[in-house]
Amino acid sequence: MTSKNESSLLQYRNLVSTIRIDHAAYASIQNRLIGAYDDVGQTPVPTCLHVAGETRTGKSCVIRDFIDTVSAREQPDAGNKSIVLATAIAKASAISLLRQLLRGLGDPLWSKGSGTNLEARLETMLRGVSCKLIIIDEFQHLSDKGQNKSLFQTTSVLKNLLECNAWGLVAVGMPNSSRVIDADAQLAGRFDPTLTMPLFDWRDARMQLEFQGVLRAFMLQLVPFELPDFSHPDNAFRMYLATSGRLGLLAKLIDRAVKRAIERQSTRIEMKHLEAAFRESIWYAPRFPIVDGPFLARLEPCQAATHVQTVLDLSTHDVYEDNSATVQIIRPRANESGKPDRSKRRHCEEMAAAL
Repeated sequence: MTSKNESSLLQYRNLVSTIRIDHAAYASIQNRLIGAYDDVGQTPVPTCLHVAGETRTGKSCVIRDFIDTVSAREQPDAGNKSIVLATAIAKASAISLLRQLLRGLGDPLWSKGSGTNLEARLETMLRGVSCKLIIIDEFQHLSDKGQNKSLFQTTSVLKNLLECNAWGLVAVGMPNSSRVIDADAQLAGRFDPTLTMPLFDWRDARMQLEFQGVLRAFMLQLVPFELPDFSHPDNAFRMYLATSGRLGLLAKLIDRAVKRAIERQSTRIEMKHLEAAFRESIWYAPRFPIVDGPFLARLEPCQAATHVQTVLDLSTHDVYEDNSATVQIIRPRANESGKPDRSKRRHCEEMAAAL
């Protein structure tokens, strides 16, 4: 058993948070986001993008890495434009979104005024921070109420926000967030086809191979920790069952396993440790269809099609709902190496609004 002094292992406590695996869809979306950012101010109509995917598939991660990449390549003192990143609260409305943005941008009267007045002030404040791109995460919350009148107001606000052509828009959310865009033909006409972060499906041979490739690449970056051989299809299948093919859950599970290994003063992570991490970190673990869990159960029962479908169904109903709302003003600025700094994001300003 490989052991190291606990103090030397503590440097790896946040190792998992620094790991990025650029699978095909991830790299493609990164390139599209960078292209859209570069197009602002260079084309008659800035590009609007919709990034969609199921929960825990890496949507927010691809946005963070895009921002880090843009920040790393910008030159200091070059009059850099800002990115305004907002996270919509649950059951958001057009008015609450406007107020959230105004409050985050520092408007002392953010809660006052009619919709038209709020829109005018928001445009002024966006120009004041030299906004180049607006990113709205949890975009599906703008359609939570499901009422046609509410959707009409939301699409009207979004269209007005884009009317000046001074900035682009990236909408990020669950697949049903397309309902907001599709509710208005003029708004839909501004958007490119949806960019989808995949939910890896083991029953699809191509996606099965890609998931195995992601696992191998992930494990290679976990030095000095020793894990089971996930290049083997049987072990990869067990990891798939534990995470339902969601990269966010994969990262969460491995992060917990690494932290527990450090507590044991060890770099060795076995199947029993992964099972313990699964029980601790994955919310649907108590309802997993096989008692011994994905890492310790006999493989044959796990391979039943009904069990695979049950895991997919369980993971789809994510009980976590974030009711916080944030607005960040991010002014890209190069780091010393000129490469994305994934361990520390550089913000000119950061403001949070809990509405």
